[in-house]
Amino acid sequence: MKKKKQEIKGIGESDLVILSDWDFAIELHYEPGGTPSVVRKARKKSLNRFLNSAQERGIPLVELTSLDESHYKKCNEGEEIPPEFYRDVALAMALVYRTQEAPVLAKIIKVRQPGKIKKGKTASDVTRELEDLLKISPVAVELGVELYDSRLKKVEEGLAQVRSRLVLELGINFPKIDLRKNSLLPLFGFQVKIREIKVTEGSLDETLETADPLLSLFNQVRQAVTEFASDLLGYHEVEALVENIHKNNPTLIKELFPHHLNIPTLRFILRNLLREGISIRDLTAILEAILDNLSRSADPDLLTEYIRSAFGYYLCNKYTDPSGKLNVLLAGNGLERIITGSIRETSQLRWLELPPDHGLSILRAVSDEIKKAAAVGIAPVVLCSPTVRRFLRRILEGTFPYLAVLSYSEIPPLTEVSVVGTINL
Repeated sequence: MKKKKQEIKGIGESDLVILSDWDFAIELHYEPGGTPSVVRKARKKSLNRFLNSAQERGIPLVELTSLDESHYKKCNEGEEIPPEFYRDVALAMALVYRTQEAPVLAKIIKVRQPGKIKKGKTASDVTRELEDLLKISPVAVELGVELYDSRLKKVEEGLAQVRSRLVLELGINFPKIDLRKNSLLPLFGFQVKIREIKVTEGSLDETLETADPLLSLFNQVRQAVTEFASDLLGYHEVEALVENIHKNNPTLIKELFPHHLNIPTLRFILRNLLREGISIRDLTAILEAILDNLSRSADPDLLTEYIRSAFGYYLCNKYTDPSGKLNVLLAGNGLERIITGSIRETSQLRWLELPPDHGLSILRAVSDEIKKAAAVGIAPVVLCSPTVRRFLRRILEGTFPYLAVLSYSEIPPLTEVSVVGTINL
């Protein structure tokens, strides 16, 4: 029995347009908790004007190749969609919600397979399929239609290589990069998402005579994952890392867990390291550094600083120039005094209470020195005392996310240090 006709929603209230390769389109409206209804439909001569209107209003267009002429005939304006259309529309809506800036849950009340319902397949089974579609992917790359259709295999192969390299460089094992088609992007456009949040986007120029135009995509994926690596390290990933160490070094794990260290604290420390671009691949060395310094402090931030000191050779090797020289901007005495005087502490915590005008003065002074160094082709790091290092880094990271801040305790003996400027206040 057909549903009773409803009042047709206004043009501005439409949520989705379903497009078929049978050359017709159906515009739908959905209210949470209800069944999608047909706002209007078009075919053949009026189809182009219909689709242009939808695009001008920002309504997502989704192509469903499973639709045929019978679907068009059974969808009447002002009425709910027929039951055999439920699952197709639900999948289309799930796709649209996955391409938003953040994950949004869709609640579809009536879900069933098109045509006859097969025995053993319930609505809850299909709902679980939709939940799989809406799950959060740690890393996802969405491609425009033309880029997806013409270069899919090469993109898959390239992203697999990027992921393998990142796992080795960062020391974290994240799942296969999720690759999707997004019809809302430019034909050769792409965007990279970390936990379904867009962090970068771009478009390939297929007319450029470059060795491989996909290198731009792969480089942006690599940079995005490196920058947001700390967001990919969850409790499950940390537990897996610890379990792997336990197989080869059970004594170390027994010394630390559970009386001196736990998974949340270790995760906090590892995220601190990743946030500053330090690989956690050598987790054994990290755990040994924690064990060596537990008598000095149990503060995760201080333990991070002790680990950095133990990794001094790694840090200097990471930031030295091709000639082996470490170019630094030296934190002046005035800057050190201001930060030291703004540190507050209790028996368990240390934090910074820096007046806003002092923070702005520090940022301006650092910016001036960076420009001077850049003018002569030098990319320096900031060098300061161990007491102020983590606080100075937090002042600078929002404005200068790629500027490394090292302490004197992190510089190994015999390291050639070249002071290219001093940050004075």
